[in-house]
Amino acid sequence: MSQATFEKIDFASQAQTIEQILKRAALRELLIHKRLGNPIALGAGEKVTVVPPEEIVLYLDEGERELPEYLHNLVLQYPDYWNDAIVFANLGMKINRCEASGMLGEAVINQCRVGWEVFNSIQCLVGYDYSLNAMILCRNLFELVIGTIFLIDNPGKLNDFIDYGKVIGYEVAEQTGAEEEYLEAFKQKADYDRLKRHFGQNKWHGKTIKRLADSAGLNQLYHSFYKEASSIAHVDSFVTLGYKRGKWGFSKDVRAWSNYGDTALVFSFMSMAILYHKTVHSLELPLLKDIHAVMGRLAERGLIVPPTGSASPPPDPKKR
Repeated sequence: MSQATFEKIDFASQAQTIEQILKRAALRELLIHKRLGNPIALGAGEKVTVVPPEEIVLYLDEGERELPEYLHNLVLQYPDYWNDAIVFANLGMKINRCEASGMLGEAVINQCRVGWEVFNSIQCLVGYDYSLNAMILCRNLFELVIGTIFLIDNPGKLNDFIDYGKVIGYEVAEQTGAEEEYLEAFKQKADYDRLKRHFGQNKWHGKTIKRLADSAGLNQLYHSFYKEASSIAHVDSFVTLGYKRGKWGFSKDVRAWSNYGDTALVFSFMSMAILYHKTVHSLELPLLKDIHAVMGRLAERGLIVPPTGSASPPPDPKKR
């Protein structure tokens, strides 16, 4: 039996590479804290300073503040992107760390946190030119937004919203081979049999996506952006089908898919603005100045009809 041999590693010669790896790991943790709206604690000697999430600085080297690579790419591709990102990040991080009163408020804030995660994932995909996948996530984001608006407008559905999560939890555990003892305990705690009869084949809201969109006043987005994103998600021929030189055919120019990057950014910004607008006003969060900055930015870009008067009505998306 041969004896294992190990290659000697010269850590001194790789010190710079190791340092960069550790810095990037630290940067990732800072990004996670900033994204979740959590502060960090910095210590120097016996002194500890708590830094709020909006003041967390992201950099790799002293004296050089470096954006995450995907954000750097977005700024290069879309020179005006930074003006959008600043107002959204400022509001998003504040909502993420809100302590809502009551179960309804807690559920809505948690939906906003999930929306923020999906929203940032869309930005990341566009930054790396995976625009088709960004559009697919836009579909998920839109469904989250209209579902959350329905929950806000129909607080009596809160128990169904919570109970439906129990049903999904049990069914996932069952299909992934959880132990029988665990499943039986889960079934009893979740009251699965009763809830399954209650919901039948319906989801917690009992609506189609179109009806949810109609209820939220977002019929226009449903028939434009959402229809396009759904076609991509379902892998329809729409993505590559075109009419050229008098006949239908399939395009092989994948570079054309990059054009969906702009669509995904616009759709995601509008969707999050609508969600945040509804959340801030319905839960009476002390963030009116921040939501006005977001809506003002979208109005400045011509993406929504600017509100009139002193009241702040729901945003009215403009046609593309």
